[in-house]
Amino acid sequence: MVSELLREGCMEWDTELVKRLFLPQDVEAILSTPLSVSAAADRMVWAEDKKGRFSVKSVYRLARETEAKEGKASCSDPTKLHGAWKGVWRMNLPNKLKHFTWKACNGILATKESLFKRKITADDICEACGSQVETSLHMLCFCNHSTEVWKSCKLSLPFNIQESWGFLDTFSRLRFVWDTQQEKLERWVAICWGIWKNRNEVPHGGAKRPGQVIVRNALRLVDDFQAAIRVPSQSRSCTHDTTRWRPPPPGYFKVNVDGAIFAKSNHSGVGVIVRDGDGNVVAAMCRKLDLPLGVLETEAKALEMGVVFAEEVGLRDVVFEVDSQVLINAIHGTCEAVSSVLNIIQGVLQKAQSFRTFDFLHTKRQGNAPAHLLAQQAQKVEGLAVWLEECPSQVAHACAKDVSLLQSSF
Repeated sequence: MVSELLREGCMEWDTELVKRLFLPQDVEAILSTPLSVSAAADRMVWAEDKKGRFSVKSVYRLARETEAKEGKASCSDPTKLHGAWKGVWRMNLPNKLKHFTWKACNGILATKESLFKRKITADDICEACGSQVETSLHMLCFCNHSTEVWKSCKLSLPFNIQESWGFLDTFSRLRFVWDTQQEKLERWVAICWGIWKNRNEVPHGGAKRPGQVIVRNALRLVDDFQAAIRVPSQSRSCTHDTTRWRPPPPGYFKVNVDGAIFAKSNHSGVGVIVRDGDGNVVAAMCRKLDLPLGVLETEAKALEMGVVFAEEVGLRDVVFEVDSQVLINAIHGTCEAVSSVLNIIQGVLQKAQSFRTFDFLHTKRQGNAPAHLLAQQAQKVEGLAVWLEECPSQVAHACAKDVSLLQSSF
């Protein structure tokens, strides 16, 4: 029974028991399933759909993904090229990286294989390893130097690339599997470009760079480019009211919550702060969760714990604020909740009925700084830490800054 894996008297996983009974991969799958403090009825969910619903489309996608991982997927070249064309120009990358990718997909990079076919070179053997034909994919993924580069990279591929595929096949498969994770495809392309760039520098007197340097320079190019094109929209958003902490209506208290993920330790953190209409701290808390939760799941648990904490403090009229728009939309019913947090959201709404009046609002990260700092503080505590009418110094400083900005706006 699943109930036997829970701590007695509460809806929390008994992590020590789970770790003792199951294999590591199963432990992570179990503990990454968030539980609601309000014991909701069990539901059947389809794991291959974010909303837990079974559909023929999701089965088809699963079958295609499985084929891609096993190296069985295939399609005609025109179809692949058409898909690659769309994939290349939709990437959020500098144009020179897009042009490089398109040339590699079309087999027109100036590799030894391509030059030999045009009778420009005497052979088609890779100069770096001296043993294999220098195709685009060999040079970018299988040559001695390129394998060193990939070992220096933290990007985890969803399947083992086969040298017989060619670059177009590989790009198409990665684009399909990373359909909702385009940033991974962009980073893979950037590293390929970095390998190609250094390969061309060496014959002209350039240095053969270490793998970690190639990875760092390629990813920095992507990060700088994407940061540059985001600057205008960020500058506009900074003037919006939701970037500042706003006081609750007279007689109300505002509860800001946030979550944090500690990837190295496989833990999550939750921060909650309660303030009155003048910005004074009424109570605060942070808690470390021995759970490998995702971003949305951690935010949902933070909101749930904020509601429970507000009730324990004795609040009656409350405004809850979180910086996850997805979560707020699900709370208000303007979008369907993801299956992994549906029970938590239902529990939050049920628990909120204990207040006389309540509301749930969205704020930007800039308006949620104290809660964010408390969530980060959770990494330094064991279990739960609570403060009444005070808080850690860096959190107090952030609260004072909120009040200062509020006063300057009048």
